[in-house]
Amino acid sequence: MISKDLIARIIQVTSNHPYHIQQLAHYLWRYTEQEASNEKFDQSVDELMLNNEIFFRREVELLTSLQLRYLEALLNNEQQMSSAEVIRKYQLGSPGNLSTIKSALESKEIIDFFEKEPLFVNPLFEYWLRTFYFEEPR
Repeated sequence: MISKDLIARIIQVTSNHPYHIQQLAHYLWRYTEQEASNEKFDQSVDELMLNNEIFFRREVELLTSLQLRYLEALLNNEQQMSSAEVIRKYQLGSPGNLSTIKSALESKEIIDFFEKEPLFVNPLFEYWLRTFYFEEPR
């Protein structure tokens, strides 16, 4: 048995991506005997991240420092990426750098743009960056 709250957490972590929902649900199912718990959910997420960490670290190693700082700004929900404040805060150089950074991240299939809004191609990579790489609390 699984609660609606845990289902919502699965959907949140996976950004409603069907493959990743199934993957995380499978990990949780493996740890659950009768009823899924928050503790088992956290354990499942940790195992899923650990199993993907080598791929995620390789992705990060192939990014420039500008690209990483741009991703950090995205993860911090910065709305005006071309504003002087955001460019200064994340040391993105100049407004001209932004299109180069965005193009590079798109060609590396890290982000995609949907109606001009950047979205991470892999929601688990986004979660790993946010929670493990940049170490925001869950």
